[in-house]
Amino acid sequence: MTTKKEPNQDSPARTSPIVPSISPAEGLMIGRKLGSFFAGLHQRTNVEMIQKEPYHDPHFLKHDGMLDVVLEAVIKPVKQQLNLFPDLFPHDAVSMVYQRVEDKFTRTTDDDESVIALGDCRTCALLIGLGDSTGAPEVAVVDWEFACIGKGVNGDLAQLLAHLHLFEIAAAWQEKADSGATINAIMKRLTTEYRRRSHALNQS
Repeated sequence: MTTKKEPNQDSPARTSPIVPSISPAEGLMIGRKLGSFFAGLHQRTNVEMIQKEPYHDPHFLKHDGMLDVVLEAVIKPVKQQLNLFPDLFPHDAVSMVYQRVEDKFTRTTDDDESVIALGDCRTCALLIGLGDSTGAPEVAVVDWEFACIGKGVNGDLAQLLAHLHLFEIAAAWQEKADSGATINAIMKRLTTEYRRRSHALNQS
């Protein structure tokens, strides 16, 4: 994901820690943690528990205008980014894919799919801490100001995977095979763990 660079010996930065790259094996661990976290967050029972509280505020996690903000700042730039890679995505394919993304984002959330959602689920909302070579990466999810009663699979997860896929496309374009393999590992393990954990929670 990040590229390791040797500091200039004549620069004061030589005393600063070097940001390590993330290996595909670490990507699998990161994906597993993310999948497990979002599966737990997106359990319908969380919303039902809140709604059963006697002092439940009907405006809880509702933000007027939030949908428009995220649409302009996050969803619409997806099309702009895809258009940067005409050799990979013909113009007509970009329009078709983007329209599906926007339609999914703007449609009304059905009651049976309403969950607690991050609401603006991008890679910049993820903090990754890499310890020593034997430790698993630490993962944190931040930026909860857009948290809402929204969509899980067709909201948070779809947005995060789309964002990760853009990075995978960029890695392929720049011929950074290691970075592409790491991003792919994160996405694959995230989705498999999300499905496994969601099923386990629903059965409990």
